[in-house]
Amino acid sequence: MSLFGWFAELRPVIVNTKFGKDFRGVIWKKTGDCIVLKNAEWLSPDGARKLDGETIIFIKEIEFIQVVA
Repeated sequence: MSLFGWFAELRPVIVNTKFGKDFRGVIWKKTGDCIVLKNAEWLSPDGARKLDGETIIFIKEIEFIQVVA
């Protein structure tokens, strides 16, 4: 099974990236070499900042994903 199995799709997650930026949102879909987050927020040191539209993150840039309730 791949890193992005059915368990994470359409669930709220926190995506931790290798370059130090973390995002919270819902994994909408995985396409090729990236994932698409809906209702995404950038988790900055100053607090969460809402992002407009869909957020695309390349899989090679992901450190790990936490599924949250």
